[in-house]
Amino acid sequence: MSLLSFRAPAVPKRYTASAKMFAAIGHRYNAHELRLIESLGTVTTLPAGRRFVTEGAFGREAVIILDGSASIVHENSDGGVETIATVGKGDLVGEVALLSGQPRNATVMADTDLEIVVFNIREFRSLLDQAPRLSFEIAGRAADKVG
Repeated sequence: MSLLSFRAPAVPKRYTASAKMFAAIGHRYNAHELRLIESLGTVTTLPAGRRFVTEGAFGREAVIILDGSASIVHENSDGGVETIATVGKGDLVGEVALLSGQPRNATVMADTDLEIVVFNIREFRSLLDQAPRLSFEIAGRAADKVG
């Protein structure tokens, strides 16, 4: 099921001003990349406690966190859960499955209410095609995550 099907209340795509986008994630992305993120992605919110990436599932979306924090967890063979990392403003999650075509390698849970930008596969690929610096950076981070 798509993350975008859980928008309540509905948040318009152009809801955020460029200034707000820059304030939230401008430390990570240049002006060209911010314009692409804003034009290609869809801004939405998720409540604290919401699982929005599920380990083993097929990846259909990547997410940039604008506000809030989330935990990346891995389920152990004994059924326990291990926290791998905590992510927040400007962090990208879900990209490894989109780049590799493999199932998700971890679960991501919202620790706080989140404001996020969601990219479906087509939008994510368009972002990578139009932002070479960002594409290179994302590929490097993805390699670090799986390597």
